[in-house]
Parts: sequence; structure tokens; C-alpha cells
Amino acid sequence: MFWQLGLLLFSFGSLIVLYIVPHLAIYFQIDEIIYPTDFRSDFLWANLLICMVPFILSLKKIDIRKTYLKPKIIPDLYFFPLLVLFWIFLIIFFGGFSYRINDVLYGYESRGFLVDSLLSLTSIITVSLCVILLRIEKFSIFEKVFFSLIALLFISIQILNGSRGYLLIFLLTVFLSRLLLNLFLKNKNKPISVLTIISKNFRVRYFIIFLLIIYIFSLWGVARAQTEGFGFSGELESVPLFALIFRLSEPYWAYSLSVFNESGLNFDILVGSFERILSIPGRLVGFNYDFSIAGNNFLIDKYLGIPFREGVSLPITLAGEGFLFNGFLGAIFYYFMASLMIIAIFKLLEFLLKIDLYIYIVFIAATVVKCFLLYSQSLSGVFLVLFYETFRDLFLLFFIILPFHILNNKAIVAKGP
Repeated sequence: MFWQLGLLLFSFGSLIVLYIVPHLAIYFQIDEIIYPTDFRSDFLWANLLICMVPFILSLKKIDIRKTYLKPKIIPDLYFFPLLVLFWIFLIIFFGGFSYRINDVLYGYESRGFLVDSLLSLTSIITVSLCVILLRIEKFSIFEKVFFSLIALLFISIQILNGSRGYLLIFLLTVFLSRLLLNLFLKNKNKPISVLTIISKNFRVRYFIIFLLIIYIFSLWGVARAQTEGFGFSGELESVPLFALIFRLSEPYWAYSLSVFNESGLNFDILVGSFERILSIPGRLVGFNYDFSIAGNNFLIDKYLGIPFREGVSLPITLAGEGFLFNGFLGAIFYYFMASLMIIAIFKLLEFLLKIDLYIYIVFIAATVVKCFLLYSQSLSGVFLVLFYETFRDLFLLFFIILPFHILNNKAIVAKGP
């Protein structure tokens, strides 16, 4: 359930990058600065068709009646705030504020095992905090103030260490989890389409806030790129709107299309995608590989001729990798494969997360938000984000909840009937 929303946001995020932003670049006559010399506006109609692949699949109605959640089998989650506070303390104590700068200056190895482990916990910390905020009406005034302060502290941490991606996911997950909870409670007896959900819940103020968030986070990315020494044309830098369009353009898809127009079909791209996916089990048991799971830097370095720089990750984009494989047909194939992955992970979450309504809703909301950002990933990156990271977070959640569940059951047994 709710995989339709994931597909819809996947389509919308791709539409912004592959269709809307290029049109804005053409309108403001900066497309020649951003995109390669063989870029043509008629490419954009094919891009629109690519974005329609997940959109068409999302039109199937959502049937909440098919979702059966078991009664809550965990305590009232008071340990979630303690978990978030403990993580914040460790991040502050072990230098989590400076890791991004150190990545650029000294490489990823400068993080150390502990900081790297703490950063890998950010997703489950985000889920824990969103569960708290989703249930905040059930707490006392003191608890509401305390939990709100924890949320503000978490936001401050993300701002200070420059993690705009994690912060954006957190803010959107908080909003979307509230929307999904209301949707779940109000539509238990009838199927509903994603278009009906949008028409009933669309508010101009929400849309304006969303645009402001995108604007602020994009300008933040521009400023961070300059700080990291990975700047761009002075003509773009001098006009904030142009810098914003460049930041949203992710032009590597267009450069990938140029490479395909020159070189043609390349099956090595498709083989490499599945090779990186299949490397995940080997990595878990200790094997080392000379490529990352996502493979963005490798693809951009080898095929686009942009040298890899430690600490700076450039998105090949899902469409870009598809273009490298087989032009527009390759991009459509890659988008279809990514759409199947989205459907699969939502069905798995529905099967696995029946322990608590709030945890289920927050995990679903976080996954929907991830789908909005999947346009920037390679195919193996999509698998990494949807499956590897999700199962890692579920594994951590299980071991976080298990001790409290055992203690809670002992307390019930000791209390007696």
C-alpha cells in the first residue's frame, strides 16, 4: 500500500529535473552554459515520456482495506527520545560538525569508524524522531515541550554539519507522515486514487512552503559547492535565480545523452549496474571492491570525463545512466526497473511493519520522500536507497525495540492479571 504515492513523487522529482528546469534554462537563455553544445529542446518531449513511466503505474487506486496492522506490541516508545538525545550527544562529542569539510580536505577515511557509524544511524534517528512528533498530541505539556526541543536540536545539528539532504528528508517526512496518518484513518473503507488524494489535500500555502524549502535548500547547495571549491560559471554565480536553476538541473543526464549520441549502445553500463547491486552481499561479509555501490563517481569519471574528487559526489542521475546504456530507450528501461523496485519495497514494508501504526506510517512516509529524490541515483543507487538502507534501518529498529519489548512483557507478567 502507498507505493502509488512513491511512484508519483518519483515521477514529479524527475519531471522537475528533466523537463521543467531545462525549460527554465531555455527561457532565461542559460541553457548553453548549463548543458552540452548538442543539447536541443526537442529532447525534452522524450524526457517527459520517461517521467510518465512511474506516473502511469501510480494511477492504480490505493486500497487501505487490504492493510492489516496487528495490535501494538511495543511500549509507548519513551525510549525513542532517549535514543535521539544519545545520538546527538555522540555526534557533538566526536566532531560530527566538521566531517563534510574533512571529507573534502582529507578524504572519507578521515571520518573514522565511530563518526561513520553515527552518520549511518541518521536514518533510524530520523524515523524515531518522526514517530515521536507524530504522536505528540498524546503526551503531556512538559513532554511536548521537551520533545519539541529535541527536534529543534536535531535540526540545528543538521544545519551546522551541512547535511541538507538529511534535513530535507526529515522535514518532508514529518509533514507527509501526518498526511498519511489522516489518510489511513479516514479512508479505511474505500479505495482512493493518488489524484484524488492530491485534489483533496492540495493547499496553496503548502505548495508555497514546498517551493520555499526547495529554493532555500538549493541555494544552500550552491553556497556549499563554492565552499568546497567546486564552483561554476561566474555568470551563473552572479544571479541567484540562475544559480538555483543550475543547482536543480543536474545536467549530467544531458552529457550522458551526448556520449550515447557519439558512442551508441553500451551493454557494459547495464552489466555494471547489476554487478554493483550483486556486490552488496559480498561487502556485508568483508569483501572489498574498487567501486561504490551507487557508482556515480565511477560513471561520471569514466564516461563523462569529469575527474573524481574526494568528498564531492556528483549525480549521474537515473536517466543519465539509462542514456549511457541505450539512449531514450535505455532511460525508459531504467525508469521501469526503478518503478518495480519502488513497488516491491512498499509491499515488503507492509508485510514486515505490522507491529505499530505510527512506525509503519513513518517508515512509509520516509520511503515516499526518498522516492522523490531517486532521480539523482544510478540504478544500483536506487537499490541501495530502497532496499539496503531500508533493511539496515529495520534491523536496527528491531534491536532497539527488542529489549524494551522484553522488559515490557516481564513487567506485565510480574504485575499479573
